[in-house]
Amino acid sequence: NGESITDISKEYNFSPVLTASFIFQDMFSRRKFKEYMKNPELIEEERIREEIKEVIERDIVYSPKYIDLQRKNGIRCEEEIKNWLLKRDIRFITEKDARYENFRKTPDFLLMTPFSVGGFEAKWVESKAGFGDLIQFKEDFRGQLRPYVRLFGSGIIVYWVGHLERLNGFSNRIIVVSKKFFGDEE
Repeated sequence: NGESITDISKEYNFSPVLTASFIFQDMFSRRKFKEYMKNPELIEEERIREEIKEVIERDIVYSPKYIDLQRKNGIRCEEEIKNWLLKRDIRFITEKDARYENFRKTPDFLLMTPFSVGGFEAKWVESKAGFGDLIQFKEDFRGQLRPYVRLFGSGIIVYWVGHLERLNGFSNRIIVVSKKFFGDEE
């Protein structure tokens, strides 16, 4: 009807990139859509090309630029945990190392030397570069944390942008912490 993708996404308070993916799902394959998101200049039709450029610029969660930023943030956060563990002589294997050992589900850090936090024994650490709200935590719990608890026992999840305190009552086998936990203080 002539309305821009950005206007539609604002109207429904929804991600511009996801809105565009719904609008173009019959026009482009998912693979082609991802390709266009990474390089909109490949789009022949000018209006679509310009709208996709605008969508990419406005979406602070799902655009390629922000996905790359989140990935880099995740790497930086994992490096902080790694340094924290090394400084305390806590032996561990990383997710990458665990894959070589043929583990199917692997946390970011599987602790060979568990450590105690107020009587709670942590056997693994999972890092999330975002904020831990109830919706995010439930998704993380179903997809990752519950299998980690079943396979390895109790553990810690750190949300680097903070978390709701009530998440700590969700499971007695998981402690939820913020980045302060892995700060430099001994």
